[in-house]
Amino acid sequence: MATISVRGAGRVETSPDEAHLVLHVGTRGASTAEVLAALRSDADRCVSLLEAAGAVLAAPVQRPRLGYMRSGVTVEEQTRWDQRAEEQVPTGSFVGTASVEVTVREWALLPQVLEVVAQGGSAVAMRGVEWTVDDDNPTWADVRALAVEDAVRRAEHYARAAGWVLGPLEQLADDGLSTDLPMARASMLGAPPGLVSGGGVPNLDPPTQVLGAAVEARFGASPAQA
Repeated sequence: MATISVRGAGRVETSPDEAHLVLHVGTRGASTAEVLAALRSDADRCVSLLEAAGAVLAAPVQRPRLGYMRSGVTVEEQTRWDQRAEEQVPTGSFVGTASVEVTVREWALLPQVLEVVAQGGSAVAMRGVEWTVDDDNPTWADVRALAVEDAVRRAEHYARAAGWVLGPLEQLADDGLSTDLPMARASMLGAPPGLVSGGGVPNLDPPTQVLGAAVEARFGASPAQA
């Protein structure tokens, strides 16, 4: 018995489940301690404003309507080029950033997050909204079913063109799992977020998300009876 191997693909449009934003607090000072103290104060203020809007710490709560999580602090000493020494030398100034990640599942709360950025002024910047679809969103099942249907249809076309009869399914795998090629198996298309400062206003309209899935399938096949 011969085999027919094909790939199938599916795409479905759906609405996002969650918006993800990152608030960046930045400052500079004469020492690491001074910068860290200022960052802690500014980040605490951001968190207080978020909590006043109804935000809760995201870690212990599953998918809150408005959640936050402190995600990192960095402090670097600034340098300048010394022409005589022909090397970078310290300036005695330090710059630092602290980040607070925010997740929103109730779109009416997005303007309140922007208000936090606005109240922070030039010290606070926001990475533009990134929209995502939950891994367990039922639409993923729909798009994967479309990929399988496409694979079956392709296999039937090849079998008919060759004068054979398509047999049972022998193998089904996410695209790339049955070969050595590192191929994407499922995808979600969306525009990358941009940086928004205290005076900027990003687009808060939830954009349509395009979910994609691909599979590899192998079927048995036999000659058609005369």
